Amino acid sequence: MKINLPAHFSLFEKIGKDYVCQLGFEQTTVDGAIEEYSFNRVQGYIIKVDNGREILISPKKDWSAHDRFEQILLAKNLEDVETGNFNQEKYIWIKHPEFREPNTCQEITDSYNGAFLFKKENIELNIEGLRSPQLGGIYAALAHWQIGNEPATIVMPTGTGKTETMLSLLIAANCIKVLIVVPSDALRSQLAKKFITLGLLKTLKIINDSALYPRVGIMKHRPSTTEEVNALFENCNVVVTTMSVVGQLNNEIQQAISENCSHLFIDEAHHIAAKTWRKFVSVFKNKYILQFTATPFRNDDRNIGGKIIFNYPLRKAQDEGYFKRIKYHPIYEFNSSEYDKAIAKKAVEILKEDLEQGYNHILMARVNSTARADHVYNIYNEYEELNPTQIHTGLTQEEQKEARQKILNYETRVIICVDMFGEGFDMPELKIAAFHDIKKSLPITLQLAGRFTRSSRDSELGDASIVVNLANVEVTEELQALYSQDSDWNQILPIISDENTREQESLYEFMQGFNKFPNEIQLQNITPALSTVVYKTDTDTWYPNNFEKGIAGIDNFDQVYSDINSEKRTLVIVTGNKVSVKWGDLKDIYRLEWTLYIVYWNQDQQLLYINCSANGSMFEKLAEAVSFGTASPINAEDVYRSLGNVTRLKINNVGLKEQLGKQRNFTMYTGEDVEPALSPVQLANKIKSNIFGVGFENGDKVSIGCSYKGRVWTRKTGNIEELINWCNYTGDKLLDETIDPNEILSGAIYPRTIPARPKLMPISIEWNEEIYKKNEQAVFIVYKDIGYPLDSVELELHQPAETGDIQLKISSEKFRSIYKLEIDDRNFRFVNVENPVSIQFGAKSHSISEYFYSFSPIIRFFNGSWLEGNQFVDFVFDGSSYDRNKIKVWDWTGVNIREESQGEQKASGNIQHKVITELLNNDYDIVFDDDSSGEAADLITIKVDDIAKKIDVELFHLKYSHETTAGARISDLYEVCGQAQKSIFWKGKGGFELFKHMIERESRRISNAKNTRFEKGKIDDLALIKEKSKRFYKTDFKIYIVQPGLSARSASEQQLELLAVTENHLLETYRINLEVIASQ
Repeated sequence: MKINLPAHFSLFEKIGKDYVCQLGFEQTTVDGAIEEYSFNRVQGYIIKVDNGREILISPKKDWSAHDRFEQILLAKNLEDVETGNFNQEKYIWIKHPEFREPNTCQEITDSYNGAFLFKKENIELNIEGLRSPQLGGIYAALAHWQIGNEPATIVMPTGTGKTETMLSLLIAANCIKVLIVVPSDALRSQLAKKFITLGLLKTLKIINDSALYPRVGIMKHRPSTTEEVNALFENCNVVVTTMSVVGQLNNEIQQAISENCSHLFIDEAHHIAAKTWRKFVSVFKNKYILQFTATPFRNDDRNIGGKIIFNYPLRKAQDEGYFKRIKYHPIYEFNSSEYDKAIAKKAVEILKEDLEQGYNHILMARVNSTARADHVYNIYNEYEELNPTQIHTGLTQEEQKEARQKILNYETRVIICVDMFGEGFDMPELKIAAFHDIKKSLPITLQLAGRFTRSSRDSELGDASIVVNLANVEVTEELQALYSQDSDWNQILPIISDENTREQESLYEFMQGFNKFPNEIQLQNITPALSTVVYKTDTDTWYPNNFEKGIAGIDNFDQVYSDINSEKRTLVIVTGNKVSVKWGDLKDIYRLEWTLYIVYWNQDQQLLYINCSANGSMFEKLAEAVSFGTASPINAEDVYRSLGNVTRLKINNVGLKEQLGKQRNFTMYTGEDVEPALSPVQLANKIKSNIFGVGFENGDKVSIGCSYKGRVWTRKTGNIEELINWCNYTGDKLLDETIDPNEILSGAIYPRTIPARPKLMPISIEWNEEIYKKNEQAVFIVYKDIGYPLDSVELELHQPAETGDIQLKISSEKFRSIYKLEIDDRNFRFVNVENPVSIQFGAKSHSISEYFYSFSPIIRFFNGSWLEGNQFVDFVFDGSSYDRNKIKVWDWTGVNIREESQGEQKASGNIQHKVITELLNNDYDIVFDDDSSGEAADLITIKVDDIAKKIDVELFHLKYSHETTAGARISDLYEVCGQAQKSIFWKGKGGFELFKHMIERESRRISNAKNTRFEKGKIDDLALIKEKSKRFYKTDFKIYIVQPGLSARSASEQQLELLAVTENHLLETYRINLEVIASQ
């Protein structure tokens, strides 16, 4: 029988608070038999090994039979002797011919001289050795260390052997003392075991037999004195710890650790951007720092630092067989109460199939919280034969230990865990992942995928499987390609991994010029406001090193850091200056005030840009200092060109300076005072000091501000590279002589406060834009304690008229609530008329009256003007009327044009049914009936072009005729034009949000056992389109107005003007085209 014998430690000693050990010899497996043995009335056992050796299994330390044997194992008890599994927890060697005194640290280091063999694996020739990524990492590190000790990063996909690479470098580089820092306790234990045994290095003959096992310390406790540190490290070649231990130590203790080490290895280095990691690593400035990771990027866009000296691509690792293929199993379950059951059913089905085929697979069900773990565990418990178990931090330490042992002993086939077991958990049989909650982080997704696809050295493991419910997937853009119905993870994972790694390498190269900053100032993590002061220059070069002459008092500052990226002509300065506290006259108490300067010179534009965190506008001396004295403020009028190309520009505030003799008087104008402030009369003898507004540019909503001193700003932030790109774009506008600032301001929009409602015909009402920033499924309208999702509720005008109170209706299929807007000389209010409701965001609830006072709905009028509370914009449309020849004429014979909707029963003979019939004759992928409260449109069509990677969306707004024949009635267009204008916000939210809206509404209808909303296509088709909309497919919108009561031939000038106003609104905001369908 096979008998497992335990390892033996030459050294296992507690030094201070932590243990240090050196392995004497490893665990071995022998062939032999176990027999009972009795001596002097004491019962024991003998292991008879096939080579003739005899090993005594003794129940006591002082048995007289010990003298008869050369090899003796002491047992804690003899209950499970016959299993042949003599593990170290229950059996220890007390006698063995290979017992040796522990080696000194120096003896161990000396034994590594010339002991490492650069032996490469060759599967075809059956030669065992190191893998290509391991050898590459070793060579890269050794070469890097020959020329310096700059912090370095090695990128190796999960499962390609980072640990063996670390072990190899310990010996190949003859490292004197290595500190290894890991992110978790579990990884600390695993890595310590690897270093104690030297992993596979001895087994694979990668090192000579003369190489001794290292003395390994496992630092679990925080040392309180430098003496403790010295005592531990003097007795170790390697110390393994976690950042939670060393990161909390004071600077003196950390310095002592650094002084004791020659090398610092950081495993799973994508954690290093955390503040405590950066602080600790900075102590090791003059040491050899090597970071290991599979993912050199974080989802918070922070760089881990360190030059990437070796990057083994994930695609190459796949091609060379280090990973098994991934079988992707997407499912669609739109009923939220069935999500987890559907995932479990599919995952268990795959597991059972794999087990039947002889694969020793284990299923992992991943959730994102302990509460979710309990819920999902109960679902898997229905499969009793698979003996499911949970493992997460919500369990006690003992329960976690039992669960882990259960997993390692293959006593379970289903594991429910929160996230993963922790980085570093190595179990190749984990081959089925059921994603009950999606990992939204690319680094963690890559780590997870690596654990499920590693092939180990077992060719019989089979492929990995991943199960995801695509009906409930929302992930970041970089992961969108993965979570799609037709995605091939085997192709997509390497692409996104390599792309993100290249981005980090590019960022690293960009930041290489900035190597003078301390570790506390991570330039790649700086996100300045997109703001700049612009100067004209006249020079062939610039002098950034002369900046100190341009910053007053810099010689007295406490700290000044600066550096230059010569290629990008970018200078970054960080200053720190002590300033007194404001709450007392205290000499010894102060605060350090930090200021960031980013100076960028565009030689082609001959413009100099200065960004400063202090938001000042006076940088003339700095500009002159770095431009050889050629810098001058940009022309005051030219700076207002930054407002160019912005349509529907709404000026929020204006500052004017008036010359009064030798004094200047500054006045800020807001609200209704803005427009008269910019009139020619008011501008006489005044200077436009600053202007800020919002509008639309290139089809996107933007905010932009500028001042006569040359300052331009937005409300956005970005990294340094994004700031430079924004400066270039802004500079192009400032130099564009075709942009006339006076025309920009004369065409701007100026709201004013009104004392009463305007005597105009309202045509639509829409929620304030604040609500569109939220997930519409997370906003509820509450009526009589019942919450209705926003996408099932309609906000519309109630009995609109040119005079009288403006009333609005909030309704669904279950309720109707009426409010009216009251305006007087001082204020405005929304007063409930019928059935009050409230609006709820998460746990917060507000009455509609309160909410509308803070975030007033926008009421639009037939002439293009609009009202927000008591703020009125009298929009003047000076374009031509809508061309009647553009109106598409349909034959409405057999259609009751006074009946608009087909209803849930899909009746015929109405306008909607007629339009559907026509649309079904076209080559659409989706035709969708969205009619009812909360609709995006009455009908929605979708067409996907996979070659051009484009999705065309058409929103059809239908309205019944007030008469049985077509004519020139303006009343036939009021509401439908309002609906068309209102629906543009879907372009702002994007195709993905619209498709999600449609899926939710279809799911709700089907769950209520009603007819489908799909006239063509299915919910699975729409779900796939939704995924494509996230995957670099552009979504274009077109809006249709359908009114058979409109006669193209007889349309009145008033009707054509309303259509023109609507078309203009669509084009000037989101650049959406309008089509009109009517009668002859």
